[in-house]
Amino acid sequence: MATKKIPDDCMPMCQSCSFFEREKNEDVGICRRYPPSTFFLGDDEFDSLFPVTGPSEWCGEFKRQVS
Repeated sequence: MATKKIPDDCMPMCQSCSFFEREKNEDVGICRRYPPSTFFLGDDEFDSLFPVTGPSEWCGEFKRQVS
């Protein structure tokens, strides 16, 4: 019996999640599910970053994109 391959865009992966924003000309994107995390760099300097993820990654917070 042949097994069916489920198309990638049907799987709950970042590339088809409404919280994923692909970086232009890159094979990664950022997850905007939650606010960015703040990192203190010292000397009163800090940076805020969203998680960087690949399009084929996945998590339990997936929400399908609606066009």
